[in-house]
Amino acid sequence: MKSKLENRNALITGASRGIGQAIATRFAEEGANLFICARTTGPLEEAAAGLRRFGGKVVTYCVDVSKPEIGPGDGSIRPQGARSNRYPGE
Repeated sequence: MKSKLENRNALITGASRGIGQAIATRFAEEGANLFICARTTGPLEEAAAGLRRFGGKVVTYCVDVSKPEIGPGDGSIRPQGARSNRYPGE
């Protein structure tokens, strides 16, 4: 049976540990494509490796979301050099 989250996209902050990681794991189990972010690269990449075992796409971005200057002004998080608003699989 197809999950409601299968092939859907989700942005999860704090995904390298605790509640954020638990949420990311559940979404990955349900087949979602994930954009995950956290403040530290090492734990973030470790979390991403674990999440990829579920088969969905996982994009990481190391950022402190408490800082207002991270996005282009609309509240979104955008890595340097990103040229579009496309999501994994589009």
